[in-house]
Amino acid sequence: MSGKDENLKNNDFQVVKTQDGADTIYSKQFDEYYHSTAGSLGESIYVYQKQGLEYYRSIFPKKEQITIFEVGFGVGLNAFVTLVYSLNNSVKIDYYSIEKYPLKDLDTDNFSLGRYEIYRAFFEQMHKIPWNVSVNLTDKFRITKIVADWVDFDLNLFLPDTQIDIVFYDAFSYDTQPEMWTVDVFRRLYKHLSPGGVLTTYAAKGEIKHNLTEAGFFIERLKGALTKRHMLRAIKAAKRQNIVRYIHISNIKIDNMPINPRTLDLAMKIYNGEINPDGLAPIRVVKLPQGQYLVKDGRHRVVAFKLNGIPKIKAYIIVPRKPKQDDH
Repeated sequence: MSGKDENLKNNDFQVVKTQDGADTIYSKQFDEYYHSTAGSLGESIYVYQKQGLEYYRSIFPKKEQITIFEVGFGVGLNAFVTLVYSLNNSVKIDYYSIEKYPLKDLDTDNFSLGRYEIYRAFFEQMHKIPWNVSVNLTDKFRITKIVADWVDFDLNLFLPDTQIDIVFYDAFSYDTQPEMWTVDVFRRLYKHLSPGGVLTTYAAKGEIKHNLTEAGFFIERLKGALTKRHMLRAIKAAKRQNIVRYIHISNIKIDNMPINPRTLDLAMKIYNGEINPDGLAPIRVVKLPQGQYLVKDGRHRVVAFKLNGIPKIKAYIIVPRKPKQDDH
């Protein structure tokens, strides 16, 4: 869903109704759907609005303007739901989206938007505005649609002095376009992301996780949208920022046993030197090589350590307590 000034003609794609009432596109050229047939609108809202935009705002609630860069404008649903969100939440958004194959002949008048039909005027206006020009669709939402090949695109052309806060990565699948999911393209995004920046994608393939990690991201595998098993969220952790803020620790379980959040918090405070581990019985604290700490609370062992070798960024390894012989 993204490269040169090319267009998909009517005979190259087919409009398909999805289960939530909104339409999507089936590309004959790539033999892929643009969205989940279980719900195109629902997928855009879950993967990109909730796990991307809303998540970022939960970390930086005071940020007044957010810059989003999307790889794969496609039918424009991700941009559309973001515009609607900005309207309903009074947040200012500068939205950039790159697309190799614009849907020149898409009949937007008859493209179903499901429960978002009341915002149709914005959807149609978004498709009518010219490419490669920044346009204010509302006083809170500015969009720049870019016709270009993302594989060799220079981000400095459109964002020379601007850092990206959130990336919506919505290219065709790894199996169809592996060149869109390389370490190199992720490194370019990582470089332009602001500290604490977030990338979300519907994909969760092992090669993609590996390439994102190689590019410097901290990876979270999340429940996928609708019928999909998993999706990925990648984070560019800020210096001195406690990475545990990004992890919903209340949902973490080892062998179906919930993790004690206080133990995690304690491990981090000890690691940061905020608490002296001496005299913390019955909790046992052991200092490990290279300044790491092992904290035992009787149920779990929690290791505070430096994430991927990045200085001052912390994370956790959590393992269940080994049973003693007399536990049986």
